[in-house]
Amino acid sequence: LVCEVAVDGPNGQVDQEARNNATSSQFHRVPTWAYPDLDDNRIIVWTKTNLSPGETTIELTDEAGNVVWERGYSESNATFRDTLALNEGCYRMTIYDSGDDGQSFWANNDGSGYTRVKKVQGGNFINFEPDFGKSISQAFFFQTNIVGVEELQLAESIGMHVFPNPSQGQFNVRLDGWQSGERANWTLRDAMGRLVDQGAKPLNQGELLVLQLGGLQDGTYALTLRHESGQEVTRWIQLSQR
Repeated sequence: LVCEVAVDGPNGQVDQEARNNATSSQFHRVPTWAYPDLDDNRIIVWTKTNLSPGETTIELTDEAGNVVWERGYSESNATFRDTLALNEGCYRMTIYDSGDDGQSFWANNDGSGYTRVKKVQGGNFINFEPDFGKSISQAFFFQTNIVGVEELQLAESIGMHVFPNPSQGQFNVRLDGWQSGERANWTLRDAMGRLVDQGAKPLNQGELLVLQLGGLQDGTYALTLRHESGQEVTRWIQLSQR
């Protein structure tokens, strides 16, 4: 595609140099993801983690750059399937790797992982290249006849903020999009993926989940929170009692 722009009589004046009044640029339109009869609005984010799952995070942003879904991982060599419902519009999906070596790299010992965006009835919208270094991203236009869906059903989506981080023992967890009385189920795993603590607690809207972790060894841990709807989000926390 070609985009062309031109000006005529800038600021109401006669332009003495007309040769620079117009320009054009070629660009590639982003792919359109859709079902043949536009009767579905779901995509499946299918991820298999490698031996360093904490390095991988995925986020989905809308055309304004707002994060409408994100996911971290704490279990190695595990497969995760997240089904998302989208409104029609423009999106960008980005996979980040904090180790700068992607999900599958021949020159390390992290093993092999991958991420695909699958269709509900089989087949892929995209199969991301797993050897991507620091990040890989794909913009797309999603087309559907289904309207009126709250952006990724945000009322049920988890937003988790942990502070202070690092901490000497007490971590405060603030939850966004949480309804009063819903139960927060959380697990804590060490850097090797081993379960070291877990718990569950009903929370009121605006209430903090307070974790006392002073009895654990200093180090980095993956805190995973699971919503009653099955959604989950992971944050890495640093415990340092010195």
